[in-house]
Parts: sequence; C-alpha cells; structure tokens
Amino acid sequence: MKIIHVIDTLGFGGAESMLINTIEKSPGIIHYKVFILGKNTPRAEYLSNLGVSVERVTWFNFFFKIYREKPDLLMGWLFKSTLICALAKQIFGHRIKIVWNIRYSSFPNSDVKSRLIVQILKIFSSTVEAIVYNSFVGRRHHESLGYKNKNSIVIGNGFDIEKYQPQPHLKQEFLMNKELEKNSFIFGMVARYDKLKNQKNFILAALEFLDNIKETKGPIYFVFAGKEMNWQNQELIKILDGHPKSYRFLFLDAQNRTQFLYPCFDINCLYSLTEGFPNVIGESMCCGIPSIASDVGDVKRLMENSGWLVSLDSKSELITAFTKAYYANTSDLRELGEQARKNICENYSIEKITNDYIHLFEMIIGK
Repeated sequence: MKIIHVIDTLGFGGAESMLINTIEKSPGIIHYKVFILGKNTPRAEYLSNLGVSVERVTWFNFFFKIYREKPDLLMGWLFKSTLICALAKQIFGHRIKIVWNIRYSSFPNSDVKSRLIVQILKIFSSTVEAIVYNSFVGRRHHESLGYKNKNSIVIGNGFDIEKYQPQPHLKQEFLMNKELEKNSFIFGMVARYDKLKNQKNFILAALEFLDNIKETKGPIYFVFAGKEMNWQNQELIKILDGHPKSYRFLFLDAQNRTQFLYPCFDINCLYSLTEGFPNVIGESMCCGIPSIASDVGDVKRLMENSGWLVSLDSKSELITAFTKAYYANTSDLRELGEQARKNICENYSIEKITNDYIHLFEMIIGK
C-alpha cells in the first residue's frame, strides 16, 4: 500500500503527533510519504530520519506530484489539507482514493477563511471515499452542518503507553530543580497559549482558589507548559502582576518531552472552550495522572471515572474541582491515576488505533 498523508504543518499539535505515531507503529508493508503545505520543522526531519519521505508542497505543484506518485490512497489532515485533497478528487476522479481526517469538534471564534473552507468541504464531503473523525462530538457537529459520507467513522487518538507511563520519582526531581517545597501540590496544564485553551480564565479561577484555600497539605503551585506560556506574554503578566500569589505560577514555555513532565503533576488540567479528542488528557492518563477538565468534545468518554469534569467555562465548578483534588487522600488520587492508565491501555493504545486505520485503508483500497 502506498499512502500519502497531506498535512498543513508538522508542528507539535495533536494531529501531527497522531500522524507520526501512526506511521511509526505501522507495518513495513505500508509505504508512506508525507506532503506538508507549510514550512519544514524539526518533526519533519524526525520523520525523514525514520525513512519516511517528507516533501514540502505548494498549491501549484501538489497536483503534479500526486499525478507522478500515483498513491493508492491520499489522506488529508486539518483544514487546508482536506480542502486540497477534495480538489484532487475533482481533478483525478476515480483514479485516486481520498480520506479526510477531521480533527475539530466545533468552530467557535473561527475566522472568515476557516468558515468558508468548512462550507466548501461540506459540498465535497460525499465525493471522498471516507471521513475519519477523531471524536463522536466532532462527527455529530459536522453532520449537523451537512457533511455526508457513507463511510464516516470515528477513530480516536492513540497513545504510546510505553513512552508515557508512571514515573513518580520525577516529581521530587522537579520540585528540587525548581526549589519548591517537598510537599508541594502541583496543578499542571500543557497547552499552547490560545483563546480557545482559555488559560486567562483558568488563571483567574486559580487566583481566587489560592486566595481562599487553607493549604493544610502543602503549598499549591500551578505549572504551565506550551508555546507562549512564558513571562514574556503580556496578557499573562497583566493578570498576575502585583498579585501576592503570582509566585505560585510557573511558566515553562514549549516542552518537547512531555512524557517527563506529566509525572511531575499531581493533577493535569484542561479548561478549553472546545476540543475534539485532546491528546494532553490521554497522555497524562497514560502517566497515571488524574485530570480536571472541561466537558468538551469526547473528554468525558476518554476520562470515564478517572478525574473531575467541569461545565464549559464554569469558574465555580473549576474552583470546586481544585478543592476536591487538593483535599483528596493520596490513596484516592493514586487509585484515580491507576484507573486512568487502565482506560488508555485497554481502549486507546497506539497499536489498537493504528490497526483501526490499517483496516480502514484496506477496506478503501480493496486489499
């Protein structure tokens, strides 16, 4: 099988991680190439080192390259890539098989161009061989907009349970490196700075929580990792500047090796306004870390009973969840973490998810 993946960029987002993980875990009988519409990145080089051909393409040479390569199947990820694959279907017709991989659950605050692409894709949705959604919420939302395809399927994200696993010793190393008290309680968040990730409101809730909590179990810290999550971010400085508890917030900026960061948390947090199937929840669950998360996308389905769900953008529920997590017994937190890892190992290992993709490819190609 010769499969070409087309993606907007190869940054450090969830879609990019899923693409790379799927390629890594696939058997040798599948020959992959990756076309990138954006600029090359270190992750593109990483794929090249695995022996995968990675090419940067433009809207002008893409169709010629597809004609030259004659792949068995073309899969488009993210907005621009699904659009260009839809156009390829119109040009090449039955000579090329197309699968879309849609990673969005909804489109709040999206720009005019993105909304236009959504409408164009709706028109072409019945012409491609299959549409993969990474969440049930995303599938329902797109179908409510008019997306129609007889081979629509939900394939969740998969997680490397060997790479992401419990490493309890890392927390004490982290506390020592940051010169924090040994009995510190860490709420962590891994997400790039973005309005949809809702960090500003999360921090405002955290400040109110810190102002009112009795820290009987040890001092509380909030640790953030992600692009633009640093002290150069003026919007963050405006919130925290002059507050007596501002030193309780640590900003680590983007971190590439998050498998060594999640185990440093007592609780992983997600307060997004929208998500499909968030990798950061699954990865932390692999590491045996329970989560507090907003009830968006397929978060509830993913977490099951291994953490605290809060209503969308509800500050009061978030503060209540902070309080419950902080005062929870150590044994109860450990049990939640064990349940979290079990959920991932049984339902969302990268091996299982990769097999789901391979079965889809075989069905579409007819092998």
